[in-house]
Amino acid sequence: MSLAQNLATIRVEDCDGLNRASENLAAVAATLKVTKPSHLESSLRLLIEANNEILIVRDRGLRRINMYMQKQQDRLDAAARAKQSAQDAADADPEAGQAAPGDDHAA
Repeated sequence: MSLAQNLATIRVEDCDGLNRASENLAAVAATLKVTKPSHLESSLRLLIEANNEILIVRDRGLRRINMYMQKQQDRLDAAARAKQSAQDAADADPEAGQAAPGDDHAA
């Protein structure tokens, strides 16, 4: 299963774009605070609501990415443990899978 299959609705690039959008909204909010337009409170409220939605979507995508990466790490760890167990078993019984001494010259 690939990362693309697990993230059919959001990609890493989408999370990056959401970060940029959130930063832009924060910059606009800071500008509004400095210029103090007549509708400051309602404008800031709308910007904050929009930013909160952006962050929710971004965080959801990042959680999915983290879950996928953890599953992949668990799979790799299990494969490494299985390989090590097989190696340990082979080391414990060095004669397993080897011909007895002198068998290679038997005719």
